[in-house]
Amino acid sequence: MEDKRSIPKLHNIATAIKLWIAILFEAVIIILLCWFAIHQHKEIVKKEEEEIFVGENISAAVDLSLITNELRTMGELTTVEYLYTDAGKFTDLKQIKGIDIPLTTKSFLIKWNGVIKAGLDVTEIKIYTEENAKTIVVQIPQAEILSHEIDNDSLETLDEHNNIFNKITVDDVNSFIGESKKFMEQRAIEHGLLEKAMENSETLIMKFLESNNDIYDNYKIEIEVIDK
Repeated sequence: MEDKRSIPKLHNIATAIKLWIAILFEAVIIILLCWFAIHQHKEIVKKEEEEIFVGENISAAVDLSLITNELRTMGELTTVEYLYTDAGKFTDLKQIKGIDIPLTTKSFLIKWNGVIKAGLDVTEIKIYTEENAKTIVVQIPQAEILSHEIDNDSLETLDEHNNIFNKITVDDVNSFIGESKKFMEQRAIEHGLLEKAMENSETLIMKFLESNNDIYDNYKIEIEVIDK
């Protein structure tokens, strides 16, 4: 015969087990929530640290030595090309004690194309800052003629008079073209070649520096022209 006194005991044990299971379940939930909160906090902190690091990289300080070197890697900053076609006549005859010798005249008339390039020697460029005024000062040399080339394929002889007693030589042609080049350079300068080269050089340097956001946002740029 079943002992009726054991039924309340079994009921109490079952109730206690259910209570412990409920407490354990709640404890697990609390632990999981705490773990999730801690994990989320770590992720937020990590993300903030990454954003700060990236921000520092974006707003890096202006490195003037690097900028100067970048400018100087150009070697020579050609900003103007002056294209021309010229023609000239060469005449020569032999002399004795300043007296012309008859029948010794030689001459030629030639035409050619040339190009004169003007700009800056960028190795002379110097950059420094006036920190209090938030100003970057760029010192540049005067513009100059950087090269003058003759297109040899364009050389054309329009007239030639040679002489057996005074023959035309390669030196005659080279000397004549050399003197003609000097004259053409002077004419180009008189027509404002160097002024235009200076203006274009300053514009290019300004655009180059302003392409750097740190400079554009924080500094004023001044250009000083100096003598070599």
